[in-house]
This record gives sequence, structure tokens and C-alpha cells, in this order.
Amino acid sequence: MVMLRLSNAGFTLVMVLLFLHLASLLALYELLHVSQTLRLAHATDNENQRIYMAKNMLNKIATEFKLANPPCEISLSSMHYIGRAKKEWWQDRGCVKTLENVKYYFVYERLDSDSCGYINNIDNNQIFAVIYYRITLFVDELIQTSKSALILQATLAKSDHERLSCSNVGLLHEVYPGLQMTRVLTSLRNMTWH
Repeated sequence: MVMLRLSNAGFTLVMVLLFLHLASLLALYELLHVSQTLRLAHATDNENQRIYMAKNMLNKIATEFKLANPPCEISLSSMHYIGRAKKEWWQDRGCVKTLENVKYYFVYERLDSDSCGYINNIDNNQIFAVIYYRITLFVDELIQTSKSALILQATLAKSDHERLSCSNVGLLHEVYPGLQMTRVLTSLRNMTWH
């Protein structure tokens, strides 16, 4: 009878130890999962912060662009070509600016006029045609912890200072000047520039 009790006690002890071991493995798994989730949230937050700062840079460019076209116009290029351009390409062809001690480069392409789109010039009570430009921004290491470049593109609508030439009055539409659309062209991860 004593032997049977010891056998049951040993079995119970083994089962309790096995249960505790299983519980500790599940807790470890949960901790690893939470750690991975926090790392992902931190990386997403950094990426959103980079894009926010880059959009501020685009807004600054657009504001200056309203006054005069900068000297860094390029011919129409594909997204693939611009997305793969090295830093040296941007330094050779792009305009360079600085915002909050961060150097960035940009180029622009003249897209086309909108013969039925107009920008209402309230000052002179005149209606002018619209011309569109594509601005591409290159920011190298926007945040200290980032090891990748960021490329954004935006479409800018600007007054062409020419009269409308729309043949169908029903197609007339007002366009507001400034940035129309912004997109992240690419985030070149794990690339180092020499």
C-alpha cells in the first residue's frame, strides 16, 4: 500500500512538472509574439514618420514651385528608371534643398496641359489653363536609424497663364492649384550609397 502511494505521488509530481513546463513554453511563446508585434509597430511608426517628413519636403517644393520653375527638369522617365537611380544620379540632375538639417534632392517632369481644366485667379478675375508637373523627391536616410532611401512622387497643378482652349464647354472643370496626389514610389531597403 505504501508503494502504491509513492507511485501515485511520483506520477502526480511528473504530471505537475510537465504541466508547468508546458505553461512556461506557452508563456515564452506569447512573450516572443508580443516582442515581434512591438518591433513591427516600431518599424511601421518609423516608416510613417519618414513619409510625413518627406511630404513636408514636397509641400515646401510645391510652394516654391508656384513662384518659378526650378532648374532641375528632366524628360519623362519611367517609375522603374527613377526608382533604381543611384544617389549620384540625383546629385547630378536634381535640385538640392535642406529641411531640418536633412538634405534632399528632387527633379520634375512636365506632364501635359489640361485644355478644359482651369485655375481660377481670384486676384485678376481671370481663368487660366492648367499645366501638370510630376515632382519626384529623393531623401537619403531621413531618420538616423534608417538605412534606406525614400522616394516620393507628387503631381502638381499650376496655372499655365494661357487662356483656355476647351472646345466643349460641358467639359470645363476647376482644378485647385498645388499638390494633387502623392505616392511612395519606393523605399529602397538595405541599400547603402557610396
